Amino acid sequence: MIPNDYRDLVGAPHYAHIATVNADGSPQSTVVWVRADGDDVIFTTGARYRKTRNMAREPRVAMSIHDANDPYRCVELRGVAELEPRTSYDLLDELAQRYLGVDEYPDKDPNAEGVLVRIKVERGIVHHARETPARQPLPDGKTELMGPPHFGHVVTITPDGQPCSSPVWVCRDGDDVRFWTSAGNRKVKNLEHNPAIAISAHDETNPLRYAEVRGVAELTNVPHADLLDELARAYWQVDEYPDKAPGMTGVEVRVEVRHRSGWEGR
Repeated sequence: MIPNDYRDLVGAPHYAHIATVNADGSPQSTVVWVRADGDDVIFTTGARYRKTRNMAREPRVAMSIHDANDPYRCVELRGVAELEPRTSYDLLDELAQRYLGVDEYPDKDPNAEGVLVRIKVERGIVHHARETPARQPLPDGKTELMGPPHFGHVVTITPDGQPCSSPVWVCRDGDDVRFWTSAGNRKVKNLEHNPAIAISAHDETNPLRYAEVRGVAELTNVPHADLLDELARAYWQVDEYPDKAPGMTGVEVRVEVRHRSGWEGR
């Protein structure tokens, strides 16, 4: 079920990153508008989209959401997707009202086949880092989405095929994307078993703009937190990550990007 203290994240102004599984067992992630319906999460999408085809074949999904006002407060929801034909635009209009502040969704295609997706939530995982530096002012104009101030929602696959999704700090390195994580955590275990990975990010200043990269992860165990310090300087404007334990070690993850996609709304 949805954790009560994080139920407010399931809906506007917070954007959900839905993780599905491709036919080849690799992960896929996109940004969607959502709302809670009891203990379920619902959204609507087009029947032709990859995530829809994925959910029709493999209904297990994950969804991660970070707080638009406090990005270090986040929730991951795992569950099973139920799909049914969309018979009206009522839900899409309702979500457009909540997310865009308009009376109805502006880009309806009467010939497009749609689906209503209901996520039957089976597990909720929460995180809230309360002691963080003040958030820096958001930049004007477009910035690289795979880097600060935007958060990458990383999707990995468990050995039994369940997608997992969580937000991390990310940075570009040429055509690759890098991030740091703790040794031995779920992401690392999943990537050791299956290095396929997806990362999606939405623009903190224009959430209608988002990007996804998919590729293969290379893991390097490091006896230091140099990349974590580099990311802390970029995200927090501090000299080094402030909460390092003595002798802290970790894993640097480099994603060789093999696919890019994105969308920019009006």
